[in-house]
Amino acid sequence: PPDLRVAADADLLRRALGNLVRNAARYSPAGTPITLRGSTAAGQVTLAVEDEGPGVPAADLDRLGEPFFRPEAARTREGGGVGLGLAIVRASIAACGGEVRFANRAPGGFRAELTLAAA
Repeated sequence: PPDLRVAADADLLRRALGNLVRNAARYSPAGTPITLRGSTAAGQVTLAVEDEGPGVPAADLDRLGEPFFRPEAARTREGGGVGLGLAIVRASIAACGGEVRFANRAPGGFRAELTLAAA
């Protein structure tokens, strides 16, 4: 929504969203959409980045955001990265007083959800 306002450090929020969008682009099949959603409820803003990629093994979801952790499927030379992108997302959003949740989407894809205080 055009009136969506969040209480966050602009640089940290930009860094977190940038990492999420780059990951979505990297792991999604070419030509599939990456969706960004925003909503407010009860004084909080939820921002979500969704893709149509393969998702993450369910057993690895709780470890996403740990420094240097990469799910087995992402550990290829072509996949790039060293496992810091989602750790940066978690740290950036935590520094803004928010929370991050990662989930697989049905029937396929991945969702990263940021919850922050509304401004």
